Amino acid sequence: MEKLEKYIRMCRLAIKQRLSPIAPQDEEKLEAWLQESDENRELYNSIDHIDPAKLNAYYPNTDIEYQLSRFYKKRKRTARSIAWRWSVAAVVVLACGISFYLMDKTEPIISSPVKSISGGVSLVLSDGRQIDLSTTTRPDTMEMGAAIANVQQNTLVYSPFDTAKEVKHNTLIVPKGTSFHLILSDGTRVWLNADSKITYPVTFTGNTREVHLEGEAFFDVKRNEQSPFTVNADQLNVRVLGTKFNVNTFADNGHVSTALVEGSVEVSGKTGMFRRLIPGQVAMIDTIGKIQVVDMELKPYTAWIDDMFCFRNTPLSEILKQVERYYNVKVVYNADYREEYYTGDIYRNKPLQTLLDVLEMTIPVKFELLDQVIYIKRRK
Repeated sequence: MEKLEKYIRMCRLAIKQRLSPIAPQDEEKLEAWLQESDENRELYNSIDHIDPAKLNAYYPNTDIEYQLSRFYKKRKRTARSIAWRWSVAAVVVLACGISFYLMDKTEPIISSPVKSISGGVSLVLSDGRQIDLSTTTRPDTMEMGAAIANVQQNTLVYSPFDTAKEVKHNTLIVPKGTSFHLILSDGTRVWLNADSKITYPVTFTGNTREVHLEGEAFFDVKRNEQSPFTVNADQLNVRVLGTKFNVNTFADNGHVSTALVEGSVEVSGKTGMFRRLIPGQVAMIDTIGKIQVVDMELKPYTAWIDDMFCFRNTPLSEILKQVERYYNVKVVYNADYREEYYTGDIYRNKPLQTLLDVLEMTIPVKFELLDQVIYIKRRK
């Protein structure tokens, strides 16, 4: 445990450094630790986003010894769930209530397909027929008038081979508990999150490219200045030429959103007014169509395509809505529940119980998982 305890000491120094100047000897210790490995530097950099004012209010009230004792007990009781490869990251939990779940050291690649954790993805054809893409009996290649669709490695790929006179639409339905990757006939890539649906032309014709989305998707649009690409949803529309952006229509926090990674987009709501975004901006639209554009960290909006949950002072109730969709479970709140907030990055390809263990370590709640139902109450 000496290595873990050293991590804790160094992370505490890093936190103190963010709040106020630290002693020269402590600066030297911290710098020497940062030079030891890339992992140390990654942990140090991972707390850069924390608001010092909020941290200053939280830090004096953090019972480090209590959290450490709970952590050791959990290691003994559930070694398989709390393995060393993430106990290093849990240092930040112990130090200031911020957890970073770093079991996988692979750098995220934004163009990599999302992993699926369960089946049930279905494709509805223009004639109403429905194909279950999650079974081995589904056809690997399907001819659809003016296009051929191939299913490979959790991805549906459309390739046009003729000029279409009649526009036919398909609908891809991704249920709770899974994700899927779609490549449209123009080369546009779409990542669909759990509990989402997209309707699109088999081939694009004319001078427009339009799709309709319910749920959440990340788009990497193939540029075509003669044919703008439009994402239509009930509460917003996004118009682009070629760019990378995320659209979320779940409204877990009371609004739908568009987060722009590259290029530029025009976002409009029910009122018809539109706003143009630049990279690094998020457009949030409320139920009456009012648009608010803010500059903010995009990782919480796009981390899901790299198989991660990313939370920044996020209400636990909002977090659990994402958990319900991704793990296909139901959450039941005890009458004594009060809202809590959490910051941290957690890989989604881990067991649900492990994620709940991480949350329990940092906020005063207790989870009980029974038959795909999560019961939550305040910890006494």
